[in-house]
Amino acid sequence: MEYETTTPPADDLRVRLALIRARIDKDDDPEGLNSALRRMKSSKPPRHPTRLGKLGHALRARYNRLEDSRDLDDSIWAYRRAVQLMEHGTEHERLPGCLDALGRVLTRRFNVGFDCEDIDQAISARRRALALLPSEHPHKPGYAHNLGLSLSVRFEHFGEIQDLEDAVAAHRSAVDLDTTSDSDLASPHKRTQLSCLAQALLRRFTHLGKREDLDDALTMHYRVIDILPEGHVDAATHYCDLGNALNISFDHFGDPEDLEGAISAHRLAVSLGTSHVDGERSERTADFLNFYGNTLVRRFDRFGELHDIEEAISTLRRAVDVTKEGHNSRADCLNDLGSALLSRFRRFGSQDDIHESISLQRIALSLRPSRHPESENPHILSALGFSLYHRYEQIGDLQDIEDALSAQYRAVELMPDEHIKLAMMLTELGNSLAIRFRRLGEHKDLNDAISLQRRAVDLMLDEHPDKPMALNNLAGSLYCRFESFEKREDIDDAISTLERALDLIKYTDRPEELDFADNLGYMLCQRFNLYHESHDVEASIALQRRIVDSTPAGHAGKPNRLSGLGLALQARFAAFGDVDDIDDTISAHREAVDLTAGEDQNKPTWHTNLGIALSGRFALLGRVDDFNSAVTSFMAATDRPLGDPRIRLIAVQELVKLHTTHPTTRPPSSLLTAHSRVLDVLPEIVWIGYALDRRYHESAFLNGLVTSAVAAAIDASALPQAVEWLEEGRSLIWSQVLSLLDVQKKLQLSSAADRHRRLILEYEQLVKEIRACAGFEDFMRSGMKSANLEDGRDPVVFLNVAPARCDALILVGREIRLVELPDLTQTCAESMRALWNAQLAQHGVRQRGHRAMSWARGADNERASSMKGVLSWLWTSVVHPILQSLGLVRPSVDTSSLPHITWCPTGALTQLPLHAAGIYDGQGGTGPRAYDFIVSSYTPSLSALQRCRAGARSRSRASEPSILVLAQSHTPRPGLSPLENVAAESACIRALLPPEHGHTFLEDEHATVDAVLSTVSEHSWLHLACHGSQKRGDPSQSAFELHDGPLTLSALMSTTSQKAELAFLSACQTATGDEDNPEESAHLAAGMLGVGFRGVVGTMWSIGDEDAVVVVGAYYRRLLELRGGGGLRGGKTGAAYALHEAVRVLREKVGEGDLLSWVPYVHFGV
Repeated sequence: MEYETTTPPADDLRVRLALIRARIDKDDDPEGLNSALRRMKSSKPPRHPTRLGKLGHALRARYNRLEDSRDLDDSIWAYRRAVQLMEHGTEHERLPGCLDALGRVLTRRFNVGFDCEDIDQAISARRRALALLPSEHPHKPGYAHNLGLSLSVRFEHFGEIQDLEDAVAAHRSAVDLDTTSDSDLASPHKRTQLSCLAQALLRRFTHLGKREDLDDALTMHYRVIDILPEGHVDAATHYCDLGNALNISFDHFGDPEDLEGAISAHRLAVSLGTSHVDGERSERTADFLNFYGNTLVRRFDRFGELHDIEEAISTLRRAVDVTKEGHNSRADCLNDLGSALLSRFRRFGSQDDIHESISLQRIALSLRPSRHPESENPHILSALGFSLYHRYEQIGDLQDIEDALSAQYRAVELMPDEHIKLAMMLTELGNSLAIRFRRLGEHKDLNDAISLQRRAVDLMLDEHPDKPMALNNLAGSLYCRFESFEKREDIDDAISTLERALDLIKYTDRPEELDFADNLGYMLCQRFNLYHESHDVEASIALQRRIVDSTPAGHAGKPNRLSGLGLALQARFAAFGDVDDIDDTISAHREAVDLTAGEDQNKPTWHTNLGIALSGRFALLGRVDDFNSAVTSFMAATDRPLGDPRIRLIAVQELVKLHTTHPTTRPPSSLLTAHSRVLDVLPEIVWIGYALDRRYHESAFLNGLVTSAVAAAIDASALPQAVEWLEEGRSLIWSQVLSLLDVQKKLQLSSAADRHRRLILEYEQLVKEIRACAGFEDFMRSGMKSANLEDGRDPVVFLNVAPARCDALILVGREIRLVELPDLTQTCAESMRALWNAQLAQHGVRQRGHRAMSWARGADNERASSMKGVLSWLWTSVVHPILQSLGLVRPSVDTSSLPHITWCPTGALTQLPLHAAGIYDGQGGTGPRAYDFIVSSYTPSLSALQRCRAGARSRSRASEPSILVLAQSHTPRPGLSPLENVAAESACIRALLPPEHGHTFLEDEHATVDAVLSTVSEHSWLHLACHGSQKRGDPSQSAFELHDGPLTLSALMSTTSQKAELAFLSACQTATGDEDNPEESAHLAAGMLGVGFRGVVGTMWSIGDEDAVVVVGAYYRRLLELRGGGGLRGGKTGAAYALHEAVRVLREKVGEGDLLSWVPYVHFGV
C-alpha cells in the first residue's frame, strides 16, 4: 500500500469537474478531463505546474478505474512536465510530492509493461523526493515507505540483492521516522509501515537466511496485531501476513508450534475475510483460502493426518473457484492445489491425483504473461518438475522425467544464487538426474546429480528442516554410483550420509524418518551382499521390521518397505540357509505385490523379487507349487512394458533359467513363451533413444539370449518362430538406423543427448499412434510376417550357434528347412574363431599395403596348417552338411552356372570365412572346396537382404552404369602407409570403362570429403581405393580415409541417392566386424548396405596392394560381361559372380595355399 502524497485538485474547478466526470462516465469523457489534457499539452510553453500535477493525479485515478494505458502515459507526461516547471519556477516546495507521484505512476507502468527504464526512473524520482525533505517533515516516513515499495518491485523482477537491502533500509527508516506511538491509533500509516517492513525482512530472510530478519519480521507482525482495533477491516490481511511469516519460520526451522500458530492465524484470516463481498475483498478472500490450504498441507506432510489433506484440497479448490480469470494470483492458486494433490498422491498413490496435479501446474505456468520477466515462474516450474518426477516414479514414462528435468533446470536458472529455496531446487534436480541415470545409464547424469546435491547440502545449515532430505537424496545418488562401479567408499559414504540425516531428525517425529531408515536398511543389506559382514544384515532386518510395523495400512510407500524387508531376509537366507527366512521373504514380497496398483512401474520389480524367492524355495524343498508360482510371478513381471526394462529382462532370464534347469516340470510351450518375452524386451534394452555407443554396449550382452531362444523354437519344431526371432535379434542397431533414415538429418542437427531423446520420444509416439490404426499393427516391425523371399531360387542360410544346439535354417521362398549340425558346438566355434584370429594377428594383418603382405609370400607350414585346419572344420561341420541337404555337392567347370547362397551366420561364425571352407592339403590336391560348388554372399540380416533385392528390382539396370572412383595413394594422416598400387588400380578401372558414360575419378588431393559428397549421388557404382577405419561402438562413424579427412558412413547416409547400386571397398578390414558383438555386423560393408547400396564387396582383413589390382581388374571385367550379356535375372546385380571369378584369377596367380591373399574378399547383399 502506497501513501498518497498529493491531494485532489480542489482549487481547480475544471480539473476537479473532469475527475468527477471520469468517475461517473466509464466509457467517454469528450469535454472534461480529455479537453483539460489537450489544453495543457497545447499551451506553449505549458504553465501552472500545480495544475499539471493535479491533472496527472486525475488521469491516474481514471486509469485505476478504466485501465486504459493511454491515461497512464498521459499521467506520466503531466507529472514529468510539472517536475520540470517546479525545478525552474517558484513552486519548488511542491517538487518532492510531484516526484513521489511520478515514481508511483512509473512503478505502475512498469508492472504493466515491464520496461526497466520505468522502474529505474521511478526509484530515481523517489530517491530525489526523499532527499529534498528535511528529516522532521511529516511526509518523510511516507516517502521512505514508497521508495521501499519501488525497490521491492525491482528486486522481485531482477533479483539484485542490493535492491532488497535498500528496500529494508527504506522501510526501517519509515518506521523510525514515524514518531507516532503504537497506542496512537489516529495514524493511518503505522500498521502499513510495520507490515511492509516485516514483509521486506521476510523477503531478505528467504534469500539470505539471516535468522534475525525472521525474528524481527515476526516481532513487527505481532506489533501490528496488537495495535489493530477490534473489527478493523484490515484484520484478515494482517492475520494472513502473520500466518505466512510463521509458515516461513516452520519451513526453515521445523518448530511445530510455528505451524500451529500459522494454522490459527490463517483460519482467523479466512473467517474474517470471507465476510466481505466487494470485488477487492473477494480477491483477498482467494488469498486467505489459498494460504490456509497450503498451511494444512504442511501439517499433513509433517504429521500425516488424513483430515488435514482433505480439508486442504477442499479449501484450495474454493480458492481457485473465487479467483477471477486473468487475476495474477490464479496461477499461484492452481499451482498450490496441484502441490496438495501431489501430497495426497505420495501418501495414497491415486493416479487421478498425480495426473490432475500436473495438469493444474501446467495451466498455472501458462497463465504467466508472456512479456513478464517471470513468465516462467521458478517456483511453479520447480513444483511441476517435482510432480513429473513422482509420476515417473510410479508409471515410468520417460517423457515425464525429460519434462521434469527441463522444468527443474529452468527453475534453477531463474532462481538467484542467494535465494534460500535454491538448495532444495538443486537437490530435487539431482534426484531427477539420478533417476534418469538409473534408466538410461549415462554417467554424466549421475556425476551432475552428486555435484548438485553436495552443493545443496553445503548451502543448508544443520538447523534447516530440509537438510535431512537433502542428505537422504545425496545418499541415494552415492548409492547409484556404488551400484555402477562397486567402490566400497561410495556405499560407506552413502550410509554415513543417511545416518547423519537420521541424526538430524531423530527427535522430531517427522514422517520422512521412516523413508530415510528404509533407505538405510536397504543399503546395509546391499553392503552385506558384497562384503558379508553379518552385523550389516542384522541391522538391516531390524530396521526394516520396525519400518514395516510403523507404516499404516494404505500408505503408498508400504510395498517398497515390504520389498526392502524381503530382500534383507533373502540375503540372510542365502548366507545362512534358515528356512524361516525364505518363508518370511516370500510373505513380504507377496504382500508388496498385492498392495501395488496394476499400472505402478514398481510392480514388475515386486513380481521379480517374489519369483526369485519362490525359485529359491523350490530349489531347496522341491515344491511344485513354488515352481508354478515362480513362473506366474515372472510372467506377470513381463506382461506389460512398465518401468525399467532391465528389471523385466532379469525376470525373463530367471524364467528361462527355471524352465531350462527343470524341463520336465512345464510343457515346451511354456519355455517358448518365456523366450518370447526376451524378444519383446530387446528394443527397450537397446533403446533407440540411447547414444549409439550405449546401444552397442547393451546389445553385446544380448546375443546369447537370442540364439538360445531360437534353439528353443527349433526344439519345439517352431521353425517360422525361430526365423522370426533370429531376424528380430540380429542387427538391431542397423535396423534402427535404417528406420530413421528419413529423420536422420533432423536428429543430427543437435548434438545434445536431451534433444536427441526428445525427438526419439516424439518419433516413438507417432509410431505407436500409427500402429493403433487398423491395418497398420505391424508398421515398421521386422519379422516373418513379411520375411518370405519373393525370389525363391537362391537360398538364404541362417546359422544359429547356441549352447544347447547348433542348426542351419534355410529359407527358399516361403519354405523353411532345418539342417541339424551335430558336429558344430558353440564352444568349438569360439575356439576356431580364436585360432583363426590368432593366426591373423601373428601375420600382422593391420592395414592395406604391400608391406603387410610379406607374410603371405612365405608363410610357414605350421601357420598355414592351422588355418587350413579351421577351413577343413568349417567344411566338415558346417558347410558340407548344408550343401548336401540342398543337393549342391556337384562341382561345375562353368562358374557362371554355379548356384548362389547367401549366408547369415551368428556368434563366432560371423568372423570365419564360410565361402572358403574346404579340405586343403597344402599341395594343391583335389579335396572339396565350397567355391567349387557355390557362389557365396553374406547378409547382416534378412530384412537387409530384402531391402537390397527390392531396390535392385525397382529400377532398370544399365549395362555400363556410371562409376565414382576414389583413389587415395598417399593419405596425409600420420600412421597410414602409402598405397603404391592405388594409381594402377584406378588406371585399370579407367581402361575398362569408356569415358563417355559420365564416370568420375577423384584421385589423391582431389579425393576430398566435400568432393565425394557433392558427387556420389550422381553415380550408381562407387569404388573406394584407400585406407578404411572401423569405429567400434559407433559404426556410423566408421570411415574411409580421404585426402582431407575421414568420409564417414553417417555423412554418406545423408547424401546417397536412389541410384546407388554397387560399391567396391578396396580398403582394409571393411567386413571384419566386432568379436565382442558379432550379431550387429558392425563393419563398413554392412554399413554401405545401410547407406543404400544393393551389393557391396568388402574384405575380412587387410589386403595386399598388388593383389587388389588383380582382383579389381578381373571383377569389373567379368561384371561388365555379365551386365552386357543379358544373362542376369531381374533383381540380380552380378557382383557376387564377378567377385567369385576375380578371386579365382587371384587364387591362380598367388597359389591356393596363400589363403590370406584370396580368402578375405567377400560380397554382401545382392
